Amino acid sequence: MPVQDLRVLPDNELAQYVVALQYRVATCELLLESVTSRLKRTVKIVRSVFLMAGGLAASVESDFLGFVLVGFGVWDCAEAVGEDAEAENRTRRLEGEAAELEAEMSLAEIEVTRRRSLV
Repeated sequence: MPVQDLRVLPDNELAQYVVALQYRVATCELLLESVTSRLKRTVKIVRSVFLMAGGLAASVESDFLGFVLVGFGVWDCAEAVGEDAEAENRTRRLEGEAAELEAEMSLAEIEVTRRRSLV
């Protein structure tokens, strides 16, 4: 919904445009990752490290058990790193969108201020 020239919009449409921008900024901020999901991924990575370390320690006694534990640890770690990369990409994309929307918002606020000063 970007408008090239906000000066051509009537007052009511400009107000609707500002409200729509505020809604879109709030939506982007809500979609950002929560602390809980970051903690879950951190716990998953720590768990995978312990599984790999346990597998290496268990390989002294039993090769098969050690191999299985290391395998689960590597699998868990790869899964956590993949999830982390996806979440980071999504977060960067949403932060970029929010920054663009806030820039549009500042232009709209400048136009609203200009109109108020003309009255």
